[in-house]
Amino acid sequence: MKMGRFALKAEQKFLLTAFKPYKVVIGLFLAGSLLATLLDGISIGLLVPLLDYLQGSPGVAGLPGPLQWLANSLARYDIETKLLLSVGCVAIAVLLKNVMLALTMRKGEWLSTQIRADLRLQAVDTVLTAGIEFHNNAKRGELIEQTVNHPQLLQVLVIHLAEFIIQSFTILILLTLLFLLSWQLSLLAIMIGSFCAVIMKGYLKRLSGLAEQEEQAGRTLSHTVQENFQAIALIKSFHRELKQLANIRNKINVHKAASNRVAFRLVQVQPLTEALGVISICVLLAAASLYISPNDGTLLSRLIPFFYIIVRVTGSLRFLTGSLGLIQRNLPYLKSLSELVRLDNKAVIADGRRRYKCLQRQVVFDSVSFSYDQSGKKPALKDVSFTIAKGVTTAIVGKSGAGKSTVAKLLLRLFEAQDGSILLDDVPLADFQLASYLQNVGIVSQDTFIFNQTVKENIAFGAEEPVSDESIIDAAIKAGAHEFIVGLRNGYDTTLGDRGVKLSGGQRQRISIARAILKDPEILILDEATNELDAITERAIQQALKELCHNRTVIIIAHRFSTIQHAGQAIVFHNGRVVEKGSPQQLLKNEKEYFDLVQAQ
Repeated sequence: MKMGRFALKAEQKFLLTAFKPYKVVIGLFLAGSLLATLLDGISIGLLVPLLDYLQGSPGVAGLPGPLQWLANSLARYDIETKLLLSVGCVAIAVLLKNVMLALTMRKGEWLSTQIRADLRLQAVDTVLTAGIEFHNNAKRGELIEQTVNHPQLLQVLVIHLAEFIIQSFTILILLTLLFLLSWQLSLLAIMIGSFCAVIMKGYLKRLSGLAEQEEQAGRTLSHTVQENFQAIALIKSFHRELKQLANIRNKINVHKAASNRVAFRLVQVQPLTEALGVISICVLLAAASLYISPNDGTLLSRLIPFFYIIVRVTGSLRFLTGSLGLIQRNLPYLKSLSELVRLDNKAVIADGRRRYKCLQRQVVFDSVSFSYDQSGKKPALKDVSFTIAKGVTTAIVGKSGAGKSTVAKLLLRLFEAQDGSILLDDVPLADFQLASYLQNVGIVSQDTFIFNQTVKENIAFGAEEPVSDESIIDAAIKAGAHEFIVGLRNGYDTTLGDRGVKLSGGQRQRISIARAILKDPEILILDEATNELDAITERAIQQALKELCHNRTVIIIAHRFSTIQHAGQAIVFHNGRVVEKGSPQQLLKNEKEYFDLVQAQ
């Protein structure tokens, strides 16, 4: 199937998949649309005997079969009754047609709303399922545009598809009536209509390309606005409001220009269709005057309905081409969303089949290499091997960019090792089910994210089961967060704002630590966990962290060596390689890389 210049195989499959759960509803919609158009055809067909009686001509013999049957059915009544029955039947058919059409369109609106919700959910599900590599390369504003706004525009597409179907059925029924009235004039009408369709196709051909430009400009605008909102503190710090506003104004103007080009072409569709329709009617009228003799007794009863149908066909064609134009306008959004919801073109961490129960002995990195660059020319880890024994606190240290945080990301399965293996008790990490494994892993990162929710909800974020207020408060006390929380306006029920804007950096970090304490993980990763804390606050929570680390496997990634003095072992990284291993005390005596790092600090 081709529409415009698009061969929409992938997009069609995507849309059909979205329609699949609603097969029954779609069947009812199609049946209702067909019945409504049949009733419309019946109401028009009843005009023939009605007009026949008005002009006092029996004319039955000259009528087509179905219309002749209608006239014969009324023949046994007197003229007044015939007129009343004809008018009554026309009125009832028109009434039933509009009732059926209203019910059908209501069902179509409901279906379009359901499809919109489904597409939004599918888009968000795909984005959440996609690996962290996809998110690192994606533009946040464009993702929001695609997951929120594109399904809204596809709802419009579905509505116009429904309108397209209804108008197609209407034209089909009307053309059938035309053939019943005069097949010669109907053939001429089809020839003229085909000529008009070629003209309209050429006019609409450019619309698809313009719509693609509009869709891309919309995504770019959304990304730019969202990025500036995120960087508002930086913008104000450098007093760059006017400069950024000028940049956004430029993006708005580009999108406006693209929208105007599409809108101009769209608004010209109906006038052009109507003009072609009027010309077609004039040609048919001239042909009819030559074809039907003025002395023909059925002139009125056949000619008036014929041209009434032609006018109706012209109107339906106008709606049809208008719907087609709007469908063409929204096709780029369908294409964009169908690309977004695909997982085969995105990095996804494969889920294992083995259920993780607990760590029995050790975690082993066996000749692990990893690069964020797909070419592998800039490896973050190169042939790294080390062992973390169960229950031991291990410090990962090194200069910035040495590969420390990459170790944490691999353990959290945000990325997969490209060479070598990560083993838990001799079982590859990739063999375990993600959910069962990550339920037993906790993380406190230097990049602390706070949701725009209450303190209570933020602390309980990592808990698998509903937790009591007492447990939340206990975790906050251990993290050194309780004191400042009770000082907030609504205490634990205080909403913290976007990204925790109402808290200081240290307060956000302590919320994150409380979150990990409440989860009570078997393996705990502290990635610069006290980086945002002042010296006094850091000392206040060191004891809590020490208790938290008791009988637990802990990986501490830190620049501050005060945070790793109680570690059982330290692993020193340099340029992605392990250069030293041992206890912090032993490494100090060696006076090598670890010693230099401590001395420099």
